[in-house]
Amino acid sequence: MAKTKGFIRILESIVASIILLTTLAFFFNATIEQTNWDDTFLQIRAQDVVASLAINGTISKSVNSNDQTIVNDAIMNPNIMMLPITVDYSLEVDGIPNSVIRIGCNCTNQQVQDLRNLLSPSLTYKERTISIVVYQAEIDKIHNDMSTNVLFLNGYKNLTSFDNKLDIFLKRGGTIFLAGDLSQSQVNDGLINETFGLKWVSASRSDSGVFFDAGNENITSFKISKYYSNITPETSSFTFSGSATIAIDNGTIVKSGSGLSLAKTNKNIIEGGGRTVWLSNGIGDNTNIVNVTKSLIMWASGERFGLNVKSSSPAKYFKTVYLMNDKDPYKVVLALWKVFQ
Repeated sequence: MAKTKGFIRILESIVASIILLTTLAFFFNATIEQTNWDDTFLQIRAQDVVASLAINGTISKSVNSNDQTIVNDAIMNPNIMMLPITVDYSLEVDGIPNSVIRIGCNCTNQQVQDLRNLLSPSLTYKERTISIVVYQAEIDKIHNDMSTNVLFLNGYKNLTSFDNKLDIFLKRGGTIFLAGDLSQSQVNDGLINETFGLKWVSASRSDSGVFFDAGNENITSFKISKYYSNITPETSSFTFSGSATIAIDNGTIVKSGSGLSLAKTNKNIIEGGGRTVWLSNGIGDNTNIVNVTKSLIMWASGERFGLNVKSSSPAKYFKTVYLMNDKDPYKVVLALWKVFQ
């Protein structure tokens, strides 16, 4: 009998303990720590994928032939399964001219046609065919135009009323190209001088010009002079027209014999994005000026284009950058993200 009572008490204690623990569970939240192994795996996978595509020559072949399907077919090949079916991706090239350069010209129909005849339909750079598309564009709609790389202005325009819309265009990587002579008041209108990085100086001007410090790899003229030498055998000496006296700085592309800028660039204007180009005179008949313009357009493209860019990407993604040593050095940027997150 005593043994039975002892067993019952033990059983009662166990039941009471269970009730107590169950009750306490309502007052204390269980802490579950989530590991980051899935994220780490995805980061490693991104590095492996881009390195594999680079080493086996897939990226180079896709870029130099302007054929996006080559690299995308390799990634999506079901026999290889580079990526899980639950992962999507975006692939970009950064550092060389775009394969297609879209130029919106804010000018008359005849000026659009003249620019199209001058630049279109394509040019060849290191065996790459670079297509150039020219069409008419309105400045007050440029902020909603996601396809235009370059907003081309034929001569001075007062842009102050479009300031906010141009900021949006520049912020997402667009370029404003202004071709034409400028007066001192036009340069100092409050937007041209700041956005284009132009500084008026009192000096005598000569119209003969050469590339500015073209051997300096740290400034933009180095790259543009390289573009020039690879699209034409002509010597790099130019004759401009105009009267603007603009100071030289590291954004200068062509300098005059009197030490002034005849062509000038600016970059990283709005939150690290956006470029501008100023050319002292409009498009002339001088072949050298035409080829300088083409070289500037190549740089103005933004030198960043997609091999597979989604219209939008999620807030959380994993990015890896691979440096390619191809005909020109450039970076390949691969972003991965989970489809369901």
